[in-house]
Amino acid sequence: MKKLLMVFLFIAFTIASPSCFLLTQSAQVTKSEKTKNISNKKVTKDYKIAKKEHFKKQSDRTKELIKEAKKQQRKVNHIHQRSLWDRLFNRNCRTGKRIS
Repeated sequence: MKKLLMVFLFIAFTIASPSCFLLTQSAQVTKSEKTKNISNKKVTKDYKIAKKEHFKKQSDRTKELIKEAKKQQRKVNHIHQRSLWDRLFNRNCRTGKRIS
C-alpha cells in the first residue's frame, strides 16, 4: 500500500511539473516582448515630436486651416457614423439589415 501511494505521488508530481513549466514564459520571449514594446514607444514618441515640430513650422493661416479641417472632418465622420443600436445589434451589415 505504501509503495502504491509513493508511485501515485511520483506520477502526480511528474505530470504536474511540466504543466507548471509550460505556464511560465521563457525569459527570452519576455525579453523580446519588452524590447519590442520599448521600440514601439520610442517610435510613437518620435512621431509625436516630429508632428509637433511640423505643426510649429506652419504659418498662422495654415494652422487655422488645419484646425478648421479637423473640425469639418469630425462633423462629417459623426454624420456617417452608425447609430449605437445599429452598431451593437446589427454587426453583420452596414445598412442595418440582418443577414439571414
